[in-house]
Amino acid sequence: MINEAVISLSDKADLYLVPAANNSMTPEIAEGDLVLFDKRVSHDTGKVVVLCFNGSFMIRGIVKSNGNMILRARNWLEFKDIEVTTNDRFHILGVVLYSISPIGSGR
Repeated sequence: MINEAVISLSDKADLYLVPAANNSMTPEIAEGDLVLFDKRVSHDTGKVVVLCFNGSFMIRGIVKSNGNMILRARNWLEFKDIEVTTNDRFHILGVVLYSISPIGSGR
């Protein structure tokens, strides 16, 4: 899950920063990294996105399999795939462009 603090970079920007709240996307994005995402970029298969799924904010990859949308963590040993169903509340907020690691994080 992502901390609820979302910072708009300007009044009319489509770019936003959110902190990663867990290690679901390691090694690319670690807990505590800031993630810059763009609401304008198309969220095709293979993209990493910021999304809201059943009331929880997440950062996940999008995969389509047999016509179904799958939310996939890079850290698949700890975080299982999530198949989106018609009963789920699901909304993609934007596509991840960059992640910024804190100074001294060793990354």
